[in-house]
Amino acid sequence: MMSSPTSSTFESLQAAVDSRGFAFVEGAAMRGILEPYGPLADWKGFADSWNRLEIDTYMADGGRYRRRRHATFAAQARGPIARKPHQPHYQSLDYNPLHGGIERWFEPIEEQFGAESSGSVSVKLPSVRLSRSYTVVVPLWMLRRLTSSTST
Repeated sequence: MMSSPTSSTFESLQAAVDSRGFAFVEGAAMRGILEPYGPLADWKGFADSWNRLEIDTYMADGGRYRRRRHATFAAQARGPIARKPHQPHYQSLDYNPLHGGIERWFEPIEEQFGAESSGSVSVKLPSVRLSRSYTVVVPLWMLRRLTSSTST
């Protein structure tokens, strides 16, 4: 099994995502990467909210082992991040042949973890990354956040 190196700085995280499309980041390092982008005072509450994810009833195999919540945010390159009205998570069949082609209505991510919370910091980081990585001027990014866990 091949292992990937972990990222410990924003720069190494961005380089890993740019080159491999993903990055592994240890929890303590991720907290250090996130801290410059917003408050983390409610981090424990945000982490505890993962214990309140709802069963994903859209599993093609009928399984009840994945739990999720969903929210959509709009992020400007130089401006606030705003939570959008609750809407379904949608993926095309081309992108997701197993679960795509339908609107999947997951319970919303808890309101207290929206615009100005630890939860929003994890949304701010990708918006900063996107605004720095692309030369095209994009006035508004639509960010989807799907919180998910799988029990074994």
